[in-house]
Formats: sequence, C-alpha cells, structure tokens
Amino acid sequence: QAAGGEMSTSCLLLVSLLLFWLPSTCSFVCPPPLSAIRDKLGQRRCLLLAEVEQTRGGAGAVSSNARSLVSRHPLSKGAAESEQGCEEEAEPAERRRWKKKKKKKKKKKNECDSMSEKSNTEIKQSDSSEGLVRREEVVSLMLKKPPARDALLDMTKQYVDHFGKLLDLEQKAQEEEIVARLKTWTTRELEKAGLCVHGLTARPHGELFGEKILELRTAFGLDINLCKFNVGDFVLVTAGDDSPVRKGSEPVAGMIVERGGAGTGGAFLHVSVARWPGEVWKARRGGEGFFRIDKFFSSLPNQRMRVALSALLLAAEQNARPVAEEGGKKMSRALQELIVGSFCDPPASPRSRRNSVASSTPAHSPREEELVSDQAGRIARWVAERRGLVRSQEEAMREAMRRPVAILQGPPGTGKTLTASCLAEGLVLEKQLEGTDSAKLLLACAHSNTATDNLMEKLVELKLRTVRVGRATAVKAELRHLTLEALIEQEESVRELRKDLVLAASEEEAAAVRAKLAMERSIVGGEILRTADVIVASLVGAGHEGLRGMLQQEQLHFHTVIVDEASQAVEPSLLIPLLQGAQKLVLIGDHCQLPPTVTSLEARRGGLARSLLARLVVREREEAGGGGKE
Repeated sequence: QAAGGEMSTSCLLLVSLLLFWLPSTCSFVCPPPLSAIRDKLGQRRCLLLAEVEQTRGGAGAVSSNARSLVSRHPLSKGAAESEQGCEEEAEPAERRRWKKKKKKKKKKKNECDSMSEKSNTEIKQSDSSEGLVRREEVVSLMLKKPPARDALLDMTKQYVDHFGKLLDLEQKAQEEEIVARLKTWTTRELEKAGLCVHGLTARPHGELFGEKILELRTAFGLDINLCKFNVGDFVLVTAGDDSPVRKGSEPVAGMIVERGGAGTGGAFLHVSVARWPGEVWKARRGGEGFFRIDKFFSSLPNQRMRVALSALLLAAEQNARPVAEEGGKKMSRALQELIVGSFCDPPASPRSRRNSVASSTPAHSPREEELVSDQAGRIARWVAERRGLVRSQEEAMREAMRRPVAILQGPPGTGKTLTASCLAEGLVLEKQLEGTDSAKLLLACAHSNTATDNLMEKLVELKLRTVRVGRATAVKAELRHLTLEALIEQEESVRELRKDLVLAASEEEAAAVRAKLAMERSIVGGEILRTADVIVASLVGAGHEGLRGMLQQEQLHFHTVIVDEASQAVEPSLLIPLLQGAQKLVLIGDHCQLPPTVTSLEARRGGLARSLLARLVVREREEAGGGGKE
C-alpha cells in the first residue's frame, strides 16, 4: 500500500509538472477556438464557391482543383462536423441564389426536351492548298424559347394550313400550264420545244419489278426530239397523233426508265406504265400503231407531302395530350419545335440572341482537346485519314455527329456529297461501337433521283451495306440490284412462293399463296432494312407505302436523316422522311444556289420556293445579328 501510495503521488506530481510546462513551451499545438475554425471555414468556402462559379459548365460541379484544395486543407477532416452544424451561417447569399436558379433551370429542363447546343460555328479551311473544300459551315439551331404544348399545336395548325394551301396552288398551276399548252400549241411547236414526239411505234417489253415496260421507237434512225426526253421524266402516252387532251383520247401516264441511241432499229425509250395502252395489241397485229408522248408531271410528290403534313398535325395533337407517349417512333419534339416554331415564331433580336447564347457558351471554351479525344472526334479523325478528307471536312463531319440538328454549307465543288457519305460512314461506326438498337435506321436522301443515285454511288464506294428504297424503275440501271425490291426477290423463300403461285391449281389457292407471299416479302424486307448500314431514298421515295408498312410491322424507324442537296427541296418534302421517327437531322447544301422549282407565282410568294435549309440559315443569321444575306 505504501508503494502504491508513493506511485500515485509520483504520477500526480508528473501530471502537475506536465500541465505547468506544456502551455509555456508547446502552445503552438493547442487547438484554436471554435469561432476561429468557423471563420477559416467560411473563408475557404467562399474561395471554393468562387472557383465553382468560374468553372462550372451548366451543372455547377466543383472542379478537380477545388476538390484537391478541400482534401489538402488542414481543417477539412477535423472541422467536418462543425461545418455541418453551421452550414447556413457559413454559406454566402450568392451561393443560395445560385442554388435557387439551378433548381429553376432543372425544372424547366424537365418540362421541355433539350434542343441542340446554342452555338453557331463557322469552320474555315486551314490549308487552301488541299483544294477540295473551300468552305464548310456548320450551323446548330434552336429556338429562343421552346413553345408550350398547346402553343405548339396552334403553330402546327398554322404551319399545315399555310403549306397545304401552297401545295394546292402549285398543283393547280402545273395542271393549268400543261393543259393550256396542249390545247393551244400545235404538235410542231411542242416538238420544237422538246415537249412532244409523235410517230412512234410501241410494243410491250416485259415487266421490271412488277411494273409494265413499254418500248417506244422512232421509225427511222435517231430523232433529235427524242433526245430531249430524259430518264425520270413523266410522260403521257397517247395513241395516234392527236393531243392527249382531245375528247375521247385515253392517255396512259408513265415514267421513262431507259433511253437508247440510234441504230438499225432507231432510237427508243422504255416507259414504265400502270397498264398497257389498248392500241398496243392492235399495233402488234399489223394495224395503225403510231403513238405520241408528251411531257407531263407526277402528282405523287404532292400527295405524299400532303400525307406528311397531316401526320405532322396528328403528332402535334397527340403530344398536346398529357397521356401522349413521347419519343419512340415519332419525330422528336425538338425537331418539330425547330421546324414549326421557327416558321411561326419571329426571330429573336440580335441583342437578346447574343445574351442568351453568350450566357451559355463561353467565349473561349477549352474544348478543342476534348473534341479530339471524344468518340465523335476520334471517329471523324479516323474516317478523315482513311478517306483523305481535308481539315474543314473533318471538322464539319465531327460537329454534325455531335449535334441533333446541323447544317453543312458549302459552294459548288467543295465536296459536300463526299462529306455526306463520310458522315454516314462515321455514324455507322458510332452505332457499331455503342451497340445501338438495330431498329434505329440511318437514312440518306436527296431531292431528285439523280442526286440520290450520286449519293448512293459514294456510299457503295465506301463499302457500306446500302439499300436503295423507292421505285426500282427510277433508279440508275447500275444500282438496281441494290434496290429493296431486287434484294427481296433474290431471297429463296420469296422465289419458292413465286413458283407456288404459278403452279396454283385454283383461284382460292392462288389467293392464299399471294397472301403468304405478301407476308413473306414484308418480313424479308424488314430484315434487309434492319441489317443495312444505310438506307438510301429520294425524299418522296421515303414515303413509299410498302416501306412504311415494313417499318411499322418490324418496329423500325429512321433515327437519323441526312439530306443532300437540301437547298433544292421544297420544305414539305423534308417532312416525308422526318415523320418516320427521326431524332437527328443533317441538312447539306448551299442556300445561295437556285431555289426549288415552283410554277405558281402565288406559291413562290408564299414561301414554297424557299427551302428549309435557306429559311433556317437566314433565321440563324438574323438572330445572330449578321443579316440574312451573304
């Protein structure tokens, strides 16, 4: 006990000495008071918040530098509980205002679909000696303020009504012009103008993909007037030399699918028709079998554009209902807002446009290295190096891949069609790398069949699995084996059913085989479309009834639409492919070239001769303060 008492006394003395000595010699390790901790934390938080405000990119996230400062701060671990207890006291008023503003932005974002980035980038060629592209410009567009659902429905009604009236005016003007010409001009005057050829012989020339082919020949060698008719022209075939508008005549409408030169049998035209002219059989029996052809026009484009306008209005009505399902296989709401809203909503003033864009896009954003390192940049770089693209083409391709809506501009000879085909290749690679749903198809199209065939030839050169959709007889002969009709007929199951149809013993059996054949063709066609890299069609051909049926049955849709020579297309024609589930649009062309051909003067004044590309570019430049003209 004595020893224990001495030990406890010694411990007490030692503790007393330590308590006496420690404050005088080691006062620098004593913890600071709580008020000092709070002051230092408040200062540090202000510094960090200032850095957040300076470095956030829309999400308000703290930069890596700020995070490292927090982790290295000597009070960051020991003062965590104190900071939590006095958060409201230490948080500046500016931080609270920023949180409130961020919450409002998030709520607004949930109400409206996101549009394309608010930027307008002009890409200029850095090395003019490379030659191919003198200028490529990428324009990304969005509305100043997305319209509400009810407002969008009202604007869509206004849009549909406006362009519906313009289409009626145009069709009426075309019909009146042709009928008046056929009634008032003589046959000689029509031939001199290259609008008519008479004295032709005719005979059936078989069928091509289900369409009847009529062969028309000149009696003696080459007829110079026959050379004024081109593949793709719509014509009226009439028996005799009388005008097709003469009472009692029964002209047959058709389209020229092939033209041959002079020879021992004379020049010839192959015309696809829906039915054989009755006089053809009379001519084959040695009767008076002379025919004439007159240039005409097709009402099919007008019909499909009107169907597209009706579908646009229906989509707007469905989106206006709270229970309507968005996305899916309908055209994206963002595209609808861009097309309809930009037509009905007046352009924003340059000042407000600059304020809205400048507030969201830094003047000197450090994104150059980021763009090269991201997936779109890597794909664009790989395709450019492989295909020999110049820098401006590579940058235009990269920007178009990144944006939901983009316009690639360039004057003639700058390689826009090559850029379009390389862009398609890049999008195919992106789809393969991401493992995107195979139901999302890529459609490349143009206004005319000739431009569409030129685009397809570029895609075939790039070794892409390409399928041409539309009227097979309107496609260049060298590409017909790649049409959807030709590929379907090559399938073994379809060929077997064709044989069963020929061998059918009764009409009932034949009807059953035809129904089975139609179902098999639809299934095979849908699988061909699903496995293709790129679907190619003219704007009007994209609205083919058989194609729409396959897309609906197989639950496919055109997710991305690339339109070459977009400046040559009237605006309603672009709705035909877009209303089949488009979520991304790329317009390629030059709005300074000749506008679309429109016959009606009143329709031209109403804006039908102004392409969507030209309208969007002019609007963007007006909002940017640069004016609508170059």
